[in-house]
Parts: sequence; structure tokens; C-alpha cells
Amino acid sequence: MSRRSQIPLRYNATMATGSRHITRVGKRNQVTIPANMLRELGVGPGEQVEVSQSNGALVLRKAGDPIARASGMLHDPARKPVSEEELAAVERQAREERQQRYVLDDERIKRGDS
Repeated sequence: MSRRSQIPLRYNATMATGSRHITRVGKRNQVTIPANMLRELGVGPGEQVEVSQSNGALVLRKAGDPIARASGMLHDPARKPVSEEELAAVERQAREERQQRYVLDDERIKRGDS
């Protein structure tokens, strides 16, 4: 058994204390997460989640919107106003980065990497 298969899943702190579920990793490295846990995270079908690794556990969070994160720069009074072209460039870059992650994930899955 590889070390990766021994990594426990840990859910967002908003979950009820002690909330646990045992699931199996499928052939394509897919994991089924109970619907009630996803509802607790505010995640519905088709929405993105962020998966990170921390202290030997996988952490699952609702993914933030890259456009919403970029809009935060519009509210800084010390910063010069952002032009529509600059904002469009940030949006384009976020889309390209997301697409590249999809391509890399697909390639990794085809190779059988975890």
C-alpha cells in the first residue's frame, strides 16, 4: 500500500465535530463525498472545490472565484484604478491557469499518477 493511499481525509472546520465517512478511491482516483458533507461546505453539483494537503491530511474547501479575488484590488484606495484592459488580462490569465490545471490533471490521470 502506498503512502498516498494512507493519507486521511479531513473536512473543513465548519463540519460537525466527529463527522466521518469512509470511502474508497476509484480507478481514476475519484472519491465520493457524502451529499450532506458537501451541503455543509455549501458545494453543489458542478461547483469546484479546492483540495490541499496539510499535516498528512487532505483538506477539502469550497473553491474561491478567481474573478472575485481579483476584484479585491479595485477597493484599495492606495492603488491606482485598474483599467478594464488590466482586469480583462487578469480574468484571461485566471482562465488560462485553470485550463492548464485541467490539462495537467487529465495527463496525470492517463499516466496513472496520483
